[in-house]
Amino acid sequence: MIPLVAWLLPERPGDVKLRPVGETATQPTGPAVAPKNPIKVAFGTLAMASKTRDFWLLFFSFFVCGASTNGYVDTHLIAMCSDYDLTQVQGATLLATMGIFDLFGTTLSGAV
Repeated sequence: MIPLVAWLLPERPGDVKLRPVGETATQPTGPAVAPKNPIKVAFGTLAMASKTRDFWLLFFSFFVCGASTNGYVDTHLIAMCSDYDLTQVQGATLLATMGIFDLFGTTLSGAV
């Protein structure tokens, strides 16, 4: 889907013959902006962000969260399902429930 969306999704209002938000009809449209290489933009942004302390705090906190969650599933959840004779569907339901709580927890931690 990503290539299809990248191909079809307009990047600027001018791509669909609209004016930018807040621009009146009497103002001339700005010069056309040359499209940039999205890979170069992404890596440039990553390079710029990696020089900040906030980036590394987020990086390591998400790294620890992901590593511990993966360890929890591989080590404890599978063994627990076996110990309690849970079916594969019940185990998958537990994993999905954990994912839902993770989604809400991550969202709320960003809002605070």
